[in-house]
Amino acid sequence: MDMPSSLFYYGAMLLKFRKAPLIPFSIIRDESGFYNSGYVVLACFDGCELTGEPTVRIYDYGKPKVSPWNNVSYPSFLVWLEAAKMESELYRAQQGGRELKND
Repeated sequence: MDMPSSLFYYGAMLLKFRKAPLIPFSIIRDESGFYNSGYVVLACFDGCELTGEPTVRIYDYGKPKVSPWNNVSYPSFLVWLEAAKMESELYRAQQGGRELKND
């Protein structure tokens, strides 16, 4: 995804949660609609936590009334990274099966 699009989604989240010190570091947007019906998902560090291992908060634009505090979260970046790797592998496997079915 390009930088202007990333900044757009992050800016929209900042406007909605003005007092939330969230620091985005990952964005997912599957324009095919296969993942999350095409809605954007942001992964952000929780800036309220000043420890060396801040919680990772997920903001899902597919559920816009749900705050990053009421959605999926991970206790640290490493836990999020492992979950993201597993999710990526599952997504690729499903995409491969989808492409085969369309042939």
